[in-house]
Amino acid sequence: MTFITRSATLADIRQMAEVAGSPVTAQGLADWMDGDSAYAAWHLIEDDSGRLLGFQHIGRTETLAADACEIATFLDPNPLPVGAAASLFDATAHSARLLRYAWISADVAAENAAARIYYQNRGFRLYSSVKARVLMRFDLD
Repeated sequence: MTFITRSATLADIRQMAEVAGSPVTAQGLADWMDGDSAYAAWHLIEDDSGRLLGFQHIGRTETLAADACEIATFLDPNPLPVGAAASLFDATAHSARLLRYAWISADVAAENAAARIYYQNRGFRLYSSVKARVLMRFDLD
């Protein structure tokens, strides 16, 4: 199966909500995307038939310094084509550099081993843990 990585748009919201699952809704995603600042980016991967396989968002958050952004990743639970997850992150990291961020933060539930492994495989490293959350960092230098 082949895939493409591209910027996400409001036209992709329905499929994005399906991949994200509950409690994420299409309206919630549309509001998030519509209200996003100029310091945010959305990317997705889809197969050659147009089926959405996953998406990522980066953007500013009040809990991080201005040179950092937070990442959110939503992937289809079915196996992805080889290289798809890496391609998605490469596009996201490229946008983060263009937006002049110095690093990306991932806030992951401590029990979410799959997410921790995904981010570790992309080069993220642990920088803090708070209660049941693990904070991971990817430097963009």
